[in-house]
Amino acid sequence: MVVIKGLDTKMIAKNLTPFELTHLGSLLKEENKYRGISQKKLAVQTDISYAVLNEVLNCKRHISSECALLFEAAFADIVFKMNISIKTVENQMTYAISQIRKQLHSWGLYGVIFFNCFFNLK
Repeated sequence: MVVIKGLDTKMIAKNLTPFELTHLGSLLKEENKYRGISQKKLAVQTDISYAVLNEVLNCKRHISSECALLFEAAFADIVFKMNISIKTVENQMTYAISQIRKQLHSWGLYGVIFFNCFFNLK
């Protein structure tokens, strides 16, 4: 163990405990729980038998590349919805910045200089 005076021994790289790998099934199980999707519903969505899905989610079976693609397809609609939400926020921010720019432009040269310096834009 490496000890440096004035420094917590847990903060020294050589003293760190290596992490344990996380089975993808446990991550999927947490995601299903968070989204309120039952195992039965996920089995129907992915066209994987309930028994196989249960073994995967309980970390008793490895995930094949075929299963991984089925999980990706099942969750793709949610990722698509998240991307739409991000685009909406980006559009709202762009509109807000354009309104601020118009207001500052009405203030003349000082408003434009302030805006460009504050937002680091040209």
